[in-house]
Amino acid sequence: MALRRDVLVRGALIVAVTASLGLFAAGGDAPAPAAPAPAAAPAPAQAKADALRHDLLRREAQQRPEGDAFAAHSWQPPPPPPPPVKKVVAPEPAPEPPPAAPPLPFTFLGAFETAGAKQVFYLVEGDKVHVVTEGEIVNELYQVETVSPEEMVLMYLPLKIRQSLALGGTK
Repeated sequence: MALRRDVLVRGALIVAVTASLGLFAAGGDAPAPAAPAPAAAPAPAQAKADALRHDLLRREAQQRPEGDAFAAHSWQPPPPPPPPVKKVVAPEPAPEPPPAAPPLPFTFLGAFETAGAKQVFYLVEGDKVHVVTEGEIVNELYQVETVSPEEMVLMYLPLKIRQSLALGGTK
């Protein structure tokens, strides 16, 4: 009979240990004990167990360290930073030059003096020959202002600019 009792105790012990290990591996808690009978005053050890903060007992998952442990690493010093970019200030645009008359399209061909002391001048423009006198307008662009033996002064009418044409000392 003692043998039977030893076998039963050992079997119960094996069942209890196996059940505890199974609950621990499954992550479950031990079954809740039946509702305790109201006690008159909790014992000091029981008061400590009730005041135990279970949130501090939970273990958080480990955080991975910053950076990659297997990343390539060079012992060369980093390259120097690029030089600062200089701001290129655009120069102020030069003021526009004042408008200018186009070059004279005429070439002096010759002159003729009439009986009334009026001079007639022959000017060549390309393949056209113009016969002009002092004060006359040519091509609606030029007016003959003054004539001297050395030069003829023409006014470019759109811009009111005077230009001179060399005559070569004719009389």
